[in-house]
Amino acid sequence: MVNKSFLTLLILSIIFQGCQKENLVSSAGFDDSFDLYSSVPDIFSMGKWTFHEQTYPQNTLTLNSDIVHNGIKSIRMFAVASDGPTVSKSGLASHSEVLFNEGDVLRVSCWFYIPQNDGIDKLVILDLEDPAPISSGPGIRLMFDPDNALFIERNKMGLSNITQPNQNKTTFTYNQWNNIVFELKLSTSRKGYVKLLQNGVTLIEEQSVKTMPKDRLYITQGTSKTYRNVEVGITANSTGHAVIMFIDNFSIQKLN
Repeated sequence: MVNKSFLTLLILSIIFQGCQKENLVSSAGFDDSFDLYSSVPDIFSMGKWTFHEQTYPQNTLTLNSDIVHNGIKSIRMFAVASDGPTVSKSGLASHSEVLFNEGDVLRVSCWFYIPQNDGIDKLVILDLEDPAPISSGPGIRLMFDPDNALFIERNKMGLSNITQPNQNKTTFTYNQWNNIVFELKLSTSRKGYVKLLQNGVTLIEEQSVKTMPKDRLYITQGTSKTYRNVEVGITANSTGHAVIMFIDNFSIQKLN
């Protein structure tokens, strides 16, 4: 006779494994032109965005119809300079609305407009994060260097950054729309790749690179080999001054 306790545990194990497998199915991603929203609350009730990442009360996120790349609306963001240990942020966040696994190939595209020329060194505009309990969302980010040129930041993964070649560096252009496209194959080992483009010009393209965090003592713990959190906009303003930014026509898609 089969032990009832053993049978119960076996059934629960099968169900649990089935749920795990189901939960690891990657989502295809989502697009957003921001045209369908009538108010800011609509952004979070009608789409895939879950909250406004706001670390200072002065920081704002509004719908805009004056500076638009395509359609009738864009998102305007404002973030004051960081003060003390708290980093100033004003971005759109989508947490646990998408699921991308190791081996997936992603393409993120967004149009950015910055109407100033005060310098954007250390400004972060895109985060892809693993919801690990330690290290505050380790992952890969897009950030500007002292020349106002984008690079791929991997400090939260405990890895070196991937930068543009100095002899052929392309800077961000103020007061006009710039299309940033970030394509990457997800890998915790050197089986990934990255490709970063600005207005159709390839800034960075590298093979055999790590693009996802994994557990490392004192740096990251509890990683899941997934990206579930996406943040875009002024995701970290460490420039030393306030920043205004417009974004339009966001897209994140799984290609394979």
